[in-house]
Amino acid sequence: MDNHEVKGTVKEWAGKAEKTYGEVRDELKNTVEDAADEPMTTDARSWGEALDDTMDVVRRNPLQATGIALATGVFLGALLAYWSRD
Repeated sequence: MDNHEVKGTVKEWAGKAEKTYGEVRDELKNTVEDAADEPMTTDARSWGEALDDTMDVVRRNPLQATGIALATGVFLGALLAYWSRD
């Protein structure tokens, strides 16, 4: 085998490797994009349903919801005050 044959063989293998890499990369990219889109629609639907349920509870029990929000605010305020002191 002479020098030109070796170079040709190496270039051929490099071309095949590059083509295979491109195909695998594209397939992986498509798979990841499809997988990423699916949970987002499911999560968005779940968050929307949770928000609707929460709004229904607040509409039915406004005083209780106000009390819970007030208690949560006081608790978070106390927690932040505790963490911010030196």
